[in-house]
Amino acid sequence: MSQVNRPENMGDIESLIASKNIDTSRWYPISVDEYRNDVSQGIFASLDRHFRSNIAYSLQYLEYLELQMRELNVSSVIRAMLFKNFIIIAASIIEIAFYHLAKVNGKIKLRTEKQVHRQDIKKPDDITIPCPADKYTLFCFQNLPTGVEDLTRFETLIQIVRDNKLLTDTDLLVNKGYLKLLRKLRNKIHLTTATDPNETDYNKFWYSDYLSAKFFLLIVLTDSVYGKDKQLIFPQLFDAVLSQVKQYKSNKIQTYIWKS
Repeated sequence: MSQVNRPENMGDIESLIASKNIDTSRWYPISVDEYRNDVSQGIFASLDRHFRSNIAYSLQYLEYLELQMRELNVSSVIRAMLFKNFIIIAASIIEIAFYHLAKVNGKIKLRTEKQVHRQDIKKPDDITIPCPADKYTLFCFQNLPTGVEDLTRFETLIQIVRDNKLLTDTDLLVNKGYLKLLRKLRNKIHLTTATDPNETDYNKFWYSDYLSAKFFLLIVLTDSVYGKDKQLIFPQLFDAVLSQVKQYKSNKIQTYIWKS
C-alpha cells in the first residue's frame, strides 16, 4: 500500500478506514513497549513477561474503545456496549494486578490434595451421622507432592488485598464503591444475568460506570507498589481521567480523554 499523508482535518477513526489508503500517518495507540515499560516497574517486575504483555494489549484495546466513544456518533445501545467492554477489560487488568500482588505476598492458598474417586454409597453403619440425609457419597483424596494453585475468584482477590492492606497508597475500604460496581458489572459478561428488562446491558452500563471503572483502574496502576515513580504513561493517564471526572462532576460534561 502506498504511503499517504493524512489529509487535514481527518479524524483518527477516519484514518483507520481501509479505503482512505492512509498508511504511516494513521491513528495508532500507545505502543505495547511503552505500556509494558510501565507494567515492568515495582512489584510488576517479577510478573511473567507474557502476563505483562497481556496487560499492555488490553490497555491498547481500552485506548481504541475510548477513541470510538470520542469520535463515533453511535446509537445509545452501541455506546452502552462500548462502556460494557471497557469495564470488563479494566476489571480484568485490576484482577491480574491484584493476583500478582497477593501471590508475591504469599496470600494465594495452594491445594495439597486432589480428588481421585467419588461414589454414591448406602448409609454407612460404622459412622455417626449428625443429621438425617437422603444421600451418601464417598470421596477419596490423594496427597500432592507439591501444592497446586487453583483459580482465585476476583472477589477473593479483592478481599485478600483489602484485608492484608497490600496496596501502598490505596485503601480499598475507602474505594469500596468502585469495587462493588466492578464486581457487579464484571459479572454481566454472562448474558444470562439479566432477570428482568431493567437488568439488561442497555440499562446497566452508563458513562458514570465507565468513568468510575477507568478512574479506579488508574488508581490501582499508579499505586506506589507498582512503581509509580518510574512509570511514564500511567501518571499521564491518571491526570487525564482526573480531568474527565472534574468536568463530569462540575457540569455533567461527558468527555473522552485517554492521555493528558
